Amino acid sequence: MELETFAPFAYGFAVIARPSIDGIITTALTEDEAQFERQDWVEDDVVVVARAGHALDQSGSVDIRNMVRFDWVLTGAAIASRQWLDAAFVARGFAPPNVRVEIGSAQLVAAFVETTDMLSFVPRRSLRQGRLGTGLVELRCRHTTMRRTLCFLCRKGGYVSPALRRLTQRLRAAILEDQARPTGTYREEARPASKRSAPPSRSGARS
Repeated sequence: MELETFAPFAYGFAVIARPSIDGIITTALTEDEAQFERQDWVEDDVVVVARAGHALDQSGSVDIRNMVRFDWVLTGAAIASRQWLDAAFVARGFAPPNVRVEIGSAQLVAAFVETTDMLSFVPRRSLRQGRLGTGLVELRCRHTTMRRTLCFLCRKGGYVSPALRRLTQRLRAAILEDQARPTGTYREEARPASKRSAPPSRSGARS
């Protein structure tokens, strides 16, 4: 039995094509259902963050036009969340965020954002105490909040062993329990993935 998590879209297809891989855990995309058996686990938001005390750290929502003038710390262009954010700016007549630093993990965000005026885009659950430190705050803006669904994929018609089923059930339960814990700024209840939720369709990327 072998299970993987992954980010890049192209890599994911190569992984699940390997006979040794039984399944993958990833962000759901609309095209998944045509090619894989998909089990949606939990919904999560990806949001814009800044250091506490930033010029945009204010009560209420932040206008996307005010984010344009700041530099960003973001993942690579092949990642779905980065493509989604770029598209959100372009759709409203702005250039994509000006990326000053590219990172491979959300765990590196605090190192760059807490001591600068740069912005970033991370899962809301990462704002919990101890995840990315206590110096980051969410900049609330409906245009820059990405709803995504974490899911388990396996080959259509493929065999999923009882051991793997038990493992994925435990992983899903652990994720739901973790997501129900308080965040650094407010309490967020766990949201099991809705069967009616429509996952984003990205052009060749995952997050």
